[in-house]
Amino acid sequence: MTILIHRYLSGQDAHRKAKKHLKYIQHRKGREGKARQFFNERQNNMPAEEIEQLVSRMSSREVVVHKLMFSPDAHTDLKYYCRIMMRHLASRKSLDLVWFAVEHHHTDHSHLHVVVLGKDRNGLPVRIYKDDHSFLRSTSGRYFNRQRHLQRKITARWFKSFEREEYACEKSREDQAKREPKQKAQANSKEQNYKVLQAKVKPHSKNVLLDLIENSVRRAAQRQAKEFAIGLERTQKEAEIKLQRSLNKARELH
Repeated sequence: MTILIHRYLSGQDAHRKAKKHLKYIQHRKGREGKARQFFNERQNNMPAEEIEQLVSRMSSREVVVHKLMFSPDAHTDLKYYCRIMMRHLASRKSLDLVWFAVEHHHTDHSHLHVVVLGKDRNGLPVRIYKDDHSFLRSTSGRYFNRQRHLQRKITARWFKSFEREEYACEKSREDQAKREPKQKAQANSKEQNYKVLQAKVKPHSKNVLLDLIENSVRRAAQRQAKEFAIGLERTQKEAEIKLQRSLNKARELH
């Protein structure tokens, strides 16, 4: 199960604590050996100064920032994972969230620190409740179930392909043995071709095959995450349109 920790900062001292937290998650000593880069739903390298300016604009009378920590129970691309989780949360809340995150790899369990501003891009307050925690955990579980299912399918496909290649090699050897008494010269040529084919097939076994499977799983997971993100972005735009219509009606009533 994914570990999720949530805290929020408000009050007079919230801005100082928020900036201190930003420096902590960016500069804490770890295996990276250098300052970590912030990222969000669109950028991979966000300047820390820009983030501090956005935090400074938040009112201390309300929530200044929410602090989230995700620690997935399985290996994955943390940036893709984080973007999917935050898009799900934004879609659930019908908000255009402003958030920043960094990856931490200084422990045996890689994890994410996410900072969400207390107001979204439309100035609406952001509140995260316990039922949102349950929603994020269940969303994380569905994400990894899909990833494991995809991995099993790709692994089965690879082994079937491997078996077909092995069978083709064995069949080629049998055919060569039958033709060898009559066409020795041709058989020698076939044997040489077989050795080339065998050299191509054998490296696919054991560790090399597993590496190929892992790379295929990673590429397929990235393609799936991209398609998933496009669908979420479409849902978010529809939610924004509905929200804008509601705001327009509210203004007309006033």
